[in-house]
Amino acid sequence: MINTTEVLARATLAKIQARRNLSAFIHLTMPSYQANWHHDLICEKLNEVTLGDKKRVMLFVPPQHGKSTISSINFPAWSLGVDPTLKVGVCSYSADLASKFNRQTQMVIESPAYREIFPRTQLSSKNVSTVAQGSHLRNSDIFEVVGKGGFYKSVGVGGSLTGTPLDLGIIDDPFKDRMEADSARIRNRVWDWYTDVFLSRMHNGSKQVLLFTRWHEDDLAGRLLASEPEKWEIITLPAICEEIKPEDPRKIGEALWESKHSAERILAQKKRNPRTFASLYQQRPAPLEGGLLKRDWFVIERPNMERLNWNVLVDGAYTKNTANDPTALMCYAVHKGILYVKDCTAQWIESADLPQFVESFAIKNGVTRRGKISVEPKASGKTIVQVLRKIGKFNVEEYKFPKVSGLSGISSKEEKGTAIANYLRTGNIRLIPDAWNDELIAECVVFPNGKHDDRFDCLCMAAVEAMFDGHSTRQMKIHN
Repeated sequence: MINTTEVLARATLAKIQARRNLSAFIHLTMPSYQANWHHDLICEKLNEVTLGDKKRVMLFVPPQHGKSTISSINFPAWSLGVDPTLKVGVCSYSADLASKFNRQTQMVIESPAYREIFPRTQLSSKNVSTVAQGSHLRNSDIFEVVGKGGFYKSVGVGGSLTGTPLDLGIIDDPFKDRMEADSARIRNRVWDWYTDVFLSRMHNGSKQVLLFTRWHEDDLAGRLLASEPEKWEIITLPAICEEIKPEDPRKIGEALWESKHSAERILAQKKRNPRTFASLYQQRPAPLEGGLLKRDWFVIERPNMERLNWNVLVDGAYTKNTANDPTALMCYAVHKGILYVKDCTAQWIESADLPQFVESFAIKNGVTRRGKISVEPKASGKTIVQVLRKIGKFNVEEYKFPKVSGLSGISSKEEKGTAIANYLRTGNIRLIPDAWNDELIAECVVFPNGKHDDRFDCLCMAAVEAMFDGHSTRQMKIHN
């Protein structure tokens, strides 16, 4: 038998929770919405904007992972329910998209569930395009809360906000696609609009929420983080987990929303276009041409393999816990001052399995006792050296950065990258064509802004050896 009192009590409790919590609000007004854990995390951060003291938030989320549904539609509707006097501006790369968000927000506010949760927040019963005595605007550009003073104003980036003071400003993807983000002219135009138009509508208590899929390192987010990083809280949700974080329940390699966008599907994109994967899906943008190391400096060719003697470099994880740092392996040869790279990989491997993995990698790539295996002597590295020496198949040594005049004092990754930049630029590094080429190049061109740089470390170690392998005078001229 149905207990009517209990049912009413639960309904009342659900409405109370929806008034206090954005996630509960979405579950109540959109019961068919299939929320994932990251949606609740986004809601939690946005709660702190409307109900707390958080003033500036950036959300870096891959495309089609629910950021706009939450942040540009439900979040403004919920905030106007919490405070009907709130003045909200929502902006996107086009006026049409911003207007679509506007109409969808109106639909949420007009729903029966919303009216039960927030009965004080009401819209005009009909579309009103012009101001008349006693009327409240309601169209696809702006709608006003009846009798409360709050409103929702939508505009495309570049559009006017004149006469519109904002308590809450939301920018949802200021760039339409990579073509726009790669254009310095458009990036400058977006920046000028943000500083001259958007910020001019802010006041001391105003709050900003910026939502991005990161196309370019010099996009709006990149410029703000370069000029005022201390002012922003950043929530980065990569499509594929690469690092263990307290707020992220995933294991390394797991997708952000497996039921909608599987790891298999996203990693296929990585193979098709590593740059798009790094920027759009992992929120690690890099310029097309590269940063310190340029994309077109890498030479891909197949040399005469018979004259080359293959070696292996191992850049192990810093600790036995490989949750955050992969182990990188590179098979290479040096011939007449030229570095040839035959294979390169980075894997998350348990410490106990590393020696066997290194052995298999060396055998696969034809490394014999004529070559060597050099292991960077980190915690796991010393163990690898000891085990491989017991096996006795290879010449194994601990890698030491060479003490050569001109390299003294070099210790940081940036200094190592600078040391090999001219060597790479002059065509002295040759990659043998294979599937791993794109991953190595992608990691190098994003340096030093990438999440991981273990392949890059291997390249630096091998390049330094090649630069001074019996050709120190000639190579020092290249370096300088």
